[in-house]
Amino acid sequence: MDEKGDSSMLVFTRRSQEAIVVGSVPDREPLLKVTVLEIQGNKARLGFQADDGVMIHRSEVWERPSKYTKQPRGK
Repeated sequence: MDEKGDSSMLVFTRRSQEAIVVGSVPDREPLLKVTVLEIQGNKARLGFQADDGVMIHRSEVWERPSKYTKQPRGK
């Protein structure tokens, strides 16, 4: 974390059909694989592959208050 308490961000540059894997261990499937499927103008279509138990959400959906809590998640 930096002096503001923010965590660092790892930045990658990928082209169409290139991927990034997260949580990989040699000789095992990665926890998450993100593939750039298509790039049109300033928009990129991404594909996500993960086990069924891994929840994947857009950030604006994840940050919405849950019906079970009074605070937005991640705050």
